[in-house]
Amino acid sequence: MIPTPPGVHALGGTRESEAATVAGLAAPGHGVLVVAHPGEGRTDVTAAAQATLRRSDAPALRCTAHTTSAELLSWYEAHHAARCLRLHDVDTLPQAVTPVLSSLVQDSRAILLMSADAVSMRSASAFDTTTSVGLLCDLWRRRLMGRVDLAPLTDEETAARMRGWVPTDALDSLQLTTATRSARGSVAIARDLAEDLTADSRSAPRRLPRPWDAPFALSARTLHRIASRTRDLPPALKTAAVVLHSVGPLDHAMAARMVGPDVLTRLLNVGLASLRRLPDGDEVDVDGLQVAGLLSVPDVDDINGHINTALAFLERSWRSGLPFSDAPTMALARHFMDLGITEGSGRLFARAATVTARLGWHRETEMLTRTAMADGAGAEVLPTLWVSLLSQDRHQEVLDQAQELLQREPEAFHLEHLHRVCTAASWERTTPDWLITYLTDVVGAADPVLAQILTILTGDAPMTNQCADTFSDYAATSTHASVPRMWAMALTLSQRLSAGDPEALEASVTQARSLRGRLRVLNPAASSMAHDAFLLFDLCCCSAQALAGVDPGGVRRVLEERTSNAVGFGPASGRVAAACASYLHALSAYRRGNTEAATRDITTSMSLLDHSTFSALNASLMRLSLQLARSGPTDEVDPEILGSYLAVGESMHQSAAGPTRLVAEPGWAASAHLYHRVLQGHLEPVAALKALEDPELNAGRFPATLASAHHLRALVSGDPEHLMRAANDLTHAGQTRGARDALTRARSLYLARRATGRANDCAAKLAALPDAEADTELPPALVNTGARPAPPSGLTQRELEICLLVAQGLSNLQIGERLYLSVRTVESHVLQARAKLRAPRRRDIPERLSKELARAAGARG
Repeated sequence: MIPTPPGVHALGGTRESEAATVAGLAAPGHGVLVVAHPGEGRTDVTAAAQATLRRSDAPALRCTAHTTSAELLSWYEAHHAARCLRLHDVDTLPQAVTPVLSSLVQDSRAILLMSADAVSMRSASAFDTTTSVGLLCDLWRRRLMGRVDLAPLTDEETAARMRGWVPTDALDSLQLTTATRSARGSVAIARDLAEDLTADSRSAPRRLPRPWDAPFALSARTLHRIASRTRDLPPALKTAAVVLHSVGPLDHAMAARMVGPDVLTRLLNVGLASLRRLPDGDEVDVDGLQVAGLLSVPDVDDINGHINTALAFLERSWRSGLPFSDAPTMALARHFMDLGITEGSGRLFARAATVTARLGWHRETEMLTRTAMADGAGAEVLPTLWVSLLSQDRHQEVLDQAQELLQREPEAFHLEHLHRVCTAASWERTTPDWLITYLTDVVGAADPVLAQILTILTGDAPMTNQCADTFSDYAATSTHASVPRMWAMALTLSQRLSAGDPEALEASVTQARSLRGRLRVLNPAASSMAHDAFLLFDLCCCSAQALAGVDPGGVRRVLEERTSNAVGFGPASGRVAAACASYLHALSAYRRGNTEAATRDITTSMSLLDHSTFSALNASLMRLSLQLARSGPTDEVDPEILGSYLAVGESMHQSAAGPTRLVAEPGWAASAHLYHRVLQGHLEPVAALKALEDPELNAGRFPATLASAHHLRALVSGDPEHLMRAANDLTHAGQTRGARDALTRARSLYLARRATGRANDCAAKLAALPDAEADTELPPALVNTGARPAPPSGLTQRELEICLLVAQGLSNLQIGERLYLSVRTVESHVLQARAKLRAPRRRDIPERLSKELARAAGARG
C-alpha cells in the first residue's frame, strides 16, 4: 500500500479506535485529519466520532454544492489565526473549489475535513479519488519545495495510516490502460491540482531554488512508459509506476517511501534493462537522462552497471550538445559526491563544473573542479577553476597556480590557460617576470603561436603596460617582417592610446613608422588576418597622430584605399571597413577644427560598429568622441556621441579597480542618452523604455542600464512602491540623479494619496543621497586605469576603492552591495588594507589613508 504522508491522518479500523483517534487529533494544532471513504465494506466516521468533532470549539464552515472559492477563502482569512479549523460536508463541494481546498489544507496548521454521512461519502466517488490523491500529491510536492516540514514515520505507522487513505479499488483503477472515464478524469484532476499549486509557487515573488539544490528528478512519465511497454511486468510494479506518475518528481528516499524500497528497486532494474535496449534518438532519452541519475542508488542491483549507464547517457548528450543534459549532469555529480563515489568520475565532475561556471555558481564550480582534479583530471580543468577564482577577485591564486603548472607540466600550458592568466595579471596591475619570460620565449619561437596570443589579448584580456613593452620591443627589434609582428605593434599602440601617456605614445609612433617601412614587402590582402593586422595598425597610427595634433596625411590615404578594398576579409570587412572610412574623415575634420563635420562622421562610424570590432578602434572612437564633447557645446553633439561618452563613464565606474576594456556599443550608448533625456523632461518614458529593453543590447554588462530600465517601467506604471524599488536599484548602481528623480516622484504620489509615512520615508532617502551627481557629470579624460598613479602603501586599486568607501562611513555590507562583491571578499580586502596601512582598527583606516595620500601627493609634486 502507498504510505500516508507524515502528519496526515486517516480513519480506519473499529468504531472505538476511530473515536479515540478523532478525540486525540481534534486537539488544536495536532495535525491534518482527513476523513475519507476507506472503501467498500468499511465504515466511515461513527456518530460518536462526529459528535466529538462537532463539539470542538474550532471555527467551522458547513460546505454546500453552492460554496464558492471566494467564500471559502474569506472564511479562511477571517479565522486563519486559529490553530484548528473545521470543514463540514466537504464532499458536497464543487470540483472547481477543490484546488482552493487543497491549498488551504496545506497552508493551515490543522484542518478537519468532515463528511456529512457515510452514505453521501460512498456516493461521492469523485471526491474519494480526486481529493485523496490530490492532497497526497500536494503534500509531497510542497515537501519537495521546502514549504512543509513533516516528521518521518516508521514503516508500521506508514502502513497503518495508509489504510483508508485511498481505497484499494480506486488505486487499482488509476492504471491508465484499464481505467474508466471517471478514473481517468480523477487522475487528471489530481494532477492539475498539484500543477496549479506548483505554478502558484513559481509565480510568487521569491527566488527559485537552483537546479543544483533540487533533488533528483524521477521521471514518472518514463517509468510509466517503460511499464506499459513491458508485458510481463507484475501488477504491483505497474501500480507503483502509475502512483509515481501521479505524484511527480521525487528523490530516491521519497520514492522508496511512496511505493516501498523493494518495489522501487525492482522497478528501476526493469527500467534500466529497458533503457539499455533503446536505440539512440528514442523519445524516451529526455526522460532517460533523468532516470539515469536515480539509477546509481546503493540498493539497486549492480551499482557499477547503473553508474556506467548513467554516464553513458550523459556523455551521449554532451557529444550531441543536447541542452537538457545540464540539470541531470549537475544532479548526478551532486549525488555521486553525497554517496562518496568520486573515483572514476572525474570527467563527470569536470563537465558539471563547466555548467556551473556558465551559470555563475562559483562556489560549486570550485568544489567540482577540485574534486575532478583529485580524481585525476589534469590541467584541462584549470581554466574552469580559474574562471571561478577570477570572479571572486582571487587573481593571485590564479597566477600562483599557473606558475606551478608551468614549472610542473609546461607542455600542458595552452592558450586557454594563458587567456585566464593574462586577465588575472591585468587585474593585479602587474605582469609577473615568469609570465613575461614565457611570452618572450613563445613569441620568439613561433609566429603562429604569437598570433593566437595576440588575438586573445585583443579580446577579453586587456594588456598591461609590461606586456605592451614586451611586444613593442619584440616588434621593433625583429630581424624580419611578419603579420604577428604587425599585430604586436598595433596592440602596443592601442595600449598607449588608452593609457594616454604622451611620451610612450610618441615613442610607439616612431617605432610604428619604422616597422611600417619594413612591412612594405608584406601583402595585406594575403589573408584575413594580415588585412586585419594592417587595418588595426594603421588605424592606431592615425589615431595617435590626430590626437597628438599631427595631420595623419599619407597614412590616412593609404588606409582609405585599404578600407575601400576590404570586402571579404575577416571581421574587418563590410560594416567595419565603412566605419573605419568614416572614422578617418572624422579625424581630418577634427584636425581642421570642423566640429560639425567631425560629429557627423563619427556618428556614422559608431552606428556601423558592434561588439565584434577591434577594441583598439572602439577605444579610439570613444576617445575622439570625448574630445568632441569637450570641445563644443553639448547640444551640438549627436545622441550617439553623448551616449558613447556616458558609456565610457559607466564602464569606468563599474570597473574602477581594473583595466577597462572599452567596447563601443552604439545601441546601448544611445539608450543611456535617451534615459538622461527622460530625466531632463525632453522624452516620454515609453519611448526610451523600448530602447533600454531591446534584447539585442548587452545591457546585462552594466547594472546601471538595468536600473534605468526599472526606473522607466516604474514611471510608466505610476506606482510609488515601484518607484521606491527602482530608486534602490539606481542608488546601488551609482545613478544618483535617477534615484533622486524616482524618490521625488514617489514622494509626490504618496503625498497625493495622503500616505504621510511613506512620503517621509522618501524624504529621508532623498536626504541620504550624495550631493554630487557623478552620473550626470562629464567623466575625466579617457585613460586606462593601468596608467593611474600607484596607490599608496602598495594598496591595490580595489583596496584603495574600498578604503575610500570605509572613510565615507559605509559598512562592509553596503560596500559589497555597491561594488557587487560578497561581504567576505570585502572583509578580506579591509584586512589586507589595514595591514598595508598599519591601521590597528577599521576606524583608523580614514586617518592612515589620508596621511598616505598626502605623502604620495607631496612626492609627485
